Amino acid sequence: MDEDLRTLDDSGLAARMAAGDTRAVAVLYDRYATPAFSLALKLAGDPQRAADLVQRAFTRVWADARRFDPTAGHFAPWLLSIVNYLGAPPALAPAPVPVASRSTTTTRPLCPAAVTGRRD
Repeated sequence: MDEDLRTLDDSGLAARMAAGDTRAVAVLYDRYATPAFSLALKLAGDPQRAADLVQRAFTRVWADARRFDPTAGHFAPWLLSIVNYLGAPPALAPAPVPVASRSTTTTRPLCPAAVTGRRD
């Protein structure tokens, strides 16, 4: 008998997804693709990049389905946190220092008066 998964809550769908049921992912996608896309669009700034981000997020959800813990929270925030993580701007990561801007001068030792405070 073909069960209608749309009647299951998110926790039930996540459990089915963790068991390998691809239909559960499809139902969760139908429920949450729009809010995921809205967030992705804010992060990416471009509809195509946002769609790619949503696809990557649902791929991650599928791969990490066993990590979802319904006692720790709801599915939607978990999904949106994945979208946010994947779409975080590179500006949040420490920027490497370009080679051209590195100082090539050597530092001079302090003069004795600056170290001792005396002027002999």
